[in-house]
Amino acid sequence: MAAEDHQGAGLGGELADGGSADGDEAGVVGQAFFRAAGRVAGPGAVAAKRCQPCQVVKAKGREWPSVRIGKGFMAPSVDDHGLQRALNASEARLIHVAVTHARHLLDTEGIAWIDEYEKAMAGAGRDGTVAGRPMIELSLTGQLEYDSSPVSQCMAAHLPYSQNLVRDYQARVAGLPHPVQPIDVQYPNWSALGHAIDYRLRLSLGGRLGLAVAGASCFSTAPDRCAAHRLVGPARPCTRRARSCWPAVDTYLAEPSSLDEDALIRLCFVAGFFEDIARTGEIRRFSMLAQATPATALDDLTAAVPEYVVTDIDQQMRLADGPFAAFRALPQRARVCGPVFVGSGDIGGADADYILGGLLLDCKATKGPRSLGREEIYQLAGYLLLDYDNQFGIDQVGLYRSRQGGLITWDAADFLRRLGASAPLAQLRAQLRQHLHELPAAESHGGLLHRPPTGAGRRVY
Repeated sequence: MAAEDHQGAGLGGELADGGSADGDEAGVVGQAFFRAAGRVAGPGAVAAKRCQPCQVVKAKGREWPSVRIGKGFMAPSVDDHGLQRALNASEARLIHVAVTHARHLLDTEGIAWIDEYEKAMAGAGRDGTVAGRPMIELSLTGQLEYDSSPVSQCMAAHLPYSQNLVRDYQARVAGLPHPVQPIDVQYPNWSALGHAIDYRLRLSLGGRLGLAVAGASCFSTAPDRCAAHRLVGPARPCTRRARSCWPAVDTYLAEPSSLDEDALIRLCFVAGFFEDIARTGEIRRFSMLAQATPATALDDLTAAVPEYVVTDIDQQMRLADGPFAAFRALPQRARVCGPVFVGSGDIGGADADYILGGLLLDCKATKGPRSLGREEIYQLAGYLLLDYDNQFGIDQVGLYRSRQGGLITWDAADFLRRLGASAPLAQLRAQLRQHLHELPAAESHGGLLHRPPTGAGRRVY
């Protein structure tokens, strides 16, 4: 925080990135706080040259005629779906402390982002939009976060008993070993680790890296049609690094012994950050690509991968040797990595992890085995139903717990029965298709529903 001689103070602090609010008190952080602090004069109202630094945590019990909020308070980043994260409750309280120390004048320069944040968060999902985006444009996993989304409504109507599957799942994971996870690491990058194990398993099945390089190819071949290009801007140096992943992957797929395990893990970890760009449309501030320059080479990025990543992914791959042995023995045509369904284009996208010999399999690298619930069950059901024409011949669905080596599967018919299916699979698919195609005009752009291009039945090997 900065302070202004004997007339005022400037308060500053640091906020951690993103995260979920752990209570309702984080729901309103802008004008409600400002009203409690006196007159809001906006950015630049208090002269910086007259300010004296003071940390927010040391301002307790003190007041100044005027306060300027300094730099250090950062807006929460977007999540893995490109949606605004909620402000963490502890961070909201810190902002509250900062803004309530002004008796007469509050300069909000350091938290000027709060108005936009509140607009993005206000009523998310209640009016058919999230952060200004129609809910139909959200991905399958993004829609399942909101009960009012088109997909969630269809699931609730036709597959209402998700808790039946959740209870069965939790009973079956109870016997699995304790999850492996990084030790002696204060803040592991869990999201990036999840992408990395997915990619490493794909390569072990003979698949490619999928979205990680597809996003970069979009920058180079069709920038005018690329959502990420419009949000991030012209091709950044880091996107050019993605294209250099191809030779290494192609070499490995042609001759698996060409790269050792350490090199493959590092490559997969870096690739995950390119997938993050493709999914969120931006380079997030804690991405290892954020500081890339024209001189940055792929070798520079792989060399910067922390050692705990190599150890963690190696442990998960060793656990996968047993469960995945039968999958690796399947014919190549039966090993589909990153499948996109006929119905994926009816929403903002839906690409599963694997379809292996008729088994729709989703990999979960979460450290809490019992943390999965309704959204994960409906995610599997959504993939199953979006295969409108039964192109992939899915007859089983399952979850793979990569940190425990646990494979949990259900026969597709039994899976739907446990969910309380109101009709056979073919009819459920037709009902979902009809529901997504007949949304009210209120949820469309100018009366015409806007959907991304259909990626009908695309296979990504």
